[in-house]
Amino acid sequence: MAQTTKNSSSPKGRWEQVGEALAKGFVGMIKPRMVESAKEQIERWIEKGEFENTNTAPERQSPTMPLKDVYGKIAGEKDGFRGIQYVKKDGKIAYVGLGFYRQDYDKMLVLDLKMRDKGGYWQIAEISNFPDLIRQVNELEVARIKKLNAPTIEAMARALVIQKISKKGKATDAWGVGKVVAFSVDAMNTDLKEISGVRLAIKSGDGRLFAVNTIAPPTGLPPGKTMTVSWQQSVNALDKDSMELYTTPQEKLGLTAEIQYIKFGDGSELELK
Repeated sequence: MAQTTKNSSSPKGRWEQVGEALAKGFVGMIKPRMVESAKEQIERWIEKGEFENTNTAPERQSPTMPLKDVYGKIAGEKDGFRGIQYVKKDGKIAYVGLGFYRQDYDKMLVLDLKMRDKGGYWQIAEISNFPDLIRQVNELEVARIKKLNAPTIEAMARALVIQKISKKGKATDAWGVGKVVAFSVDAMNTDLKEISGVRLAIKSGDGRLFAVNTIAPPTGLPPGKTMTVSWQQSVNALDKDSMELYTTPQEKLGLTAEIQYIKFGDGSELELK
């Protein structure tokens, strides 16, 4: 079941056909209803992530994931496909831009496809801007979540204040094979309501996550009172971050305790997205 994007006598008509055929193939193969005229190469691309050019430099490589996953990452939950944005021809190479509007980011994203003239049809070679596009999507998502969390973070900061955090590496046997990191966090309830549960994330100064712990004080934490929470975490000798946490002085790691969740005695909650 192969379809070719054939050349026509009119350059404009030829490139309109390229864009139209590519758009139909791209969207049709991703959605449950597959169009009969979809290209065999697009079907292989979507199902297996295979591309014609396998010797592309690492920084320019197209994804090995199925295209339906690429589509979901770029287009989001809703179908934001906005058609062909451009077609640029350079000899036997063409670059076709597929536009996707992300309503959650209020942003138009363009997937750049490199196509090769194989004499009578155009073959997809790679997604030219895949790394940059995925990086852009990730940055937009971080910004979206940060914006959503801003009011919650402010409310949490008013309710609970982290006064002190400490960590210490310990050996659990005489041979030093078993290792744990012991954490201790002092936190004060600065709200008017009792706090019955807290989830804390221990992070480095550069944002790496080292530990997450949920605390439920047996009798609750009354307003104006401070609690000290202590726990231990096993060290994985094969994990770089785990060993760095164990061996590196706390001040060099810049450890912080991020409040991710607070439950109050009256049943109300604050939680990050």
